[in-house]
Amino acid sequence: MTARDTELLNARERLRSLLEGIVGPGAMPRYDEALTHRSHANEMKVADNQRLEFLGDAVLDLCVSEMPMNAHPDADEGVLTRMWSALVSAEPLALWARAVNVGDAIAFGKGARGERERTNVLADAVEALIACVYDAHGLEG
Repeated sequence: MTARDTELLNARERLRSLLEGIVGPGAMPRYDEALTHRSHANEMKVADNQRLEFLGDAVLDLCVSEMPMNAHPDADEGVLTRMWSALVSAEPLALWARAVNVGDAIAFGKGARGERERTNVLADAVEALIACVYDAHGLEG
């Protein structure tokens, strides 16, 4: 095992502990998939996080849509949309990802230089993690 492999495993354990602190302990069968960039998947012939990202985006949209609706019962659609957008766009997702070092836990291929800090890559990984948690725990998790 290389030093990078050890760093990746440690980063994934730290992130998993953080997620379990939020949603509770339990198996997350698709956790590694959620943290696998397509560049690594292509090299290793494993699943990447893009399908999970698709699902995570929908789960996030549903969950976050309820928040402003409940908090602001008199707000019109335009106001609700602006509130929703401020929460689910790539920037706030990447901001959270940077705060908890998600980039350190993503497996990248050899040719993916500089991807670890890209906003869209981090936001995609957060959406994939949301799908992973949803897959394991459902909406109540």
